[in-house]
Amino acid sequence: MMKRTILRKIFILYITLLTFLPTMVHAETGTDVFGADISAPNYCLMEVTTGRVLAERGMDDVVFPASTTKLVTAMVAYDHLAADLPITYVAEALEVGEGSSLSGFMPGDSFSRADIIRGLMIPSGNDIGRLIAITVARRETGNRSMPADACEAYLVKLMNEKAAAYGAQKTHFVNTHGFHDENHYTTPYDMALIATHIRDYPELSEIVAEKSHVIQAADETGLVRHEYELYSHNEILINPELSFPEADGIKTGYTPEAGYTLLASAGNGKERMVVSIFKAESGAARALDAKTLLTGGLKNARTDTIPPAGEAVMRMPIVNARSGDDPNMELLPATPVIFAGTEAERAAVNANITYDETLLTKTEDGWEIRSDIAAGTVAGHVRYELAGLIVGETDLVTRTDIRKGSFFHNLKYRMYEQHPVAGWSLTAFVGLVILLLIRFRIKHGRRR
Repeated sequence: MMKRTILRKIFILYITLLTFLPTMVHAETGTDVFGADISAPNYCLMEVTTGRVLAERGMDDVVFPASTTKLVTAMVAYDHLAADLPITYVAEALEVGEGSSLSGFMPGDSFSRADIIRGLMIPSGNDIGRLIAITVARRETGNRSMPADACEAYLVKLMNEKAAAYGAQKTHFVNTHGFHDENHYTTPYDMALIATHIRDYPELSEIVAEKSHVIQAADETGLVRHEYELYSHNEILINPELSFPEADGIKTGYTPEAGYTLLASAGNGKERMVVSIFKAESGAARALDAKTLLTGGLKNARTDTIPPAGEAVMRMPIVNARSGDDPNMELLPATPVIFAGTEAERAAVNANITYDETLLTKTEDGWEIRSDIAAGTVAGHVRYELAGLIVGETDLVTRTDIRKGSFFHNLKYRMYEQHPVAGWSLTAFVGLVILLLIRFRIKHGRRR
């Protein structure tokens, strides 16, 4: 009876472990580590430096980006418009879809590039996306009468090329502002990946963090014509209950087909995260999801090198190193491998190391070098893996010179430097034996 009771308890414990094991393994891989209370059906939390996904749900699903599209429009504008270029607002910019959000800018007013970007990103002006297209296309083609639709197609081509260059493989734009079109789509992963590159645009990074801005627009003569007050729609910046100190932008979006969308970023001086939220039920819901993911990422994840800077990946005993030299060869990463993740993930990372067999040979006692090896020589390669996925790799180089010792050199070193008393005693003994042998031969030679 007691044996059955014990077996029953063991069986119950086994079933309990099976029940929770999938959740435990799921958490260790980083997926949904911070996403237990996320309401949006599609999201992707990404660390900026490495591009590593820390949490996601449906990140490869095709979604509609709505006005988050404008981040790419802004990037292309920075690539193709000079900072000191005055940009005149033209009436053709107003030819956007019915119900579009507008900047409020007036035809004839002249703006700086920075203020045009503000009109695109802060009040989310669809008209500014079209204005950027008109300005870029007509300047670069030299065709001042180029139709506005053709101008937009020109800029959209640049936008798609930009997205592809960043590695966004499932993204396709057909307009500059995100007004709904079945052929205008992306994925949460692609948009998060694109958002990590905002760091390449310092002024844009500042603009997307602005809660409001006042613009004084002039005409072509420089006379101030209008003053515009712009106010952000981004709840993660303007709502005291949803904002937090580390948050710094980026872009909201909404269409009935896309739902409430959001690209958001946050940093604490060392770690930096971006998150994409799609198909949220409300503006507040998307901001709350973003806050949960970003604060969770900043709190639980650490971005650092593997191994810590200055530490060796491998310390190898060289059995035939020249006596007197350090017999341990240290291998360092040729380039830093940066990993972002929780401490549990960092501890679970495996280092798979291969060695250059033209330089090194494995023996039972350690390693032998085939010839002298100079500091900085590539002697191997390391690939870091977590849960079967490669998280980084680099060549391995030697920290210091290491020389191959000859048999006689090593024997001499061990005898006279490592063990001088024994060495000289042995030398004296051998010398004495030789003298005795010489004396013996001389003595016997005389007798003959």
